[in-house]
Amino acid sequence: MKYAKTGFSVVLRDTKHMDFTDLPLLSPFIGKMLGSGERDKKELMTIAGSVLVIFLLLYVLAWFKDSIESMKMNQAFVELQKQVGDGGK
Repeated sequence: MKYAKTGFSVVLRDTKHMDFTDLPLLSPFIGKMLGSGERDKKELMTIAGSVLVIFLLLYVLAWFKDSIESMKMNQAFVELQKQVGDGGK
């Protein structure tokens, strides 16, 4: 997040790196051997999915909306230039 203008960070207690892969769901034994945390794996996937949806709604859709507004502003400017360029006729 060093170069991000905005962002957020989510920390989930009782988790480890391997918890954010499919491995603990597919093979809990191997997941445990490789270092997964104590938290329920299905609950973690639900939380991770929810965080992803929130990110998409807050940032990606906001960016898309801003891009559309920017395009509208550019189009309005082009139309204004046309009117001013030919004397408003």
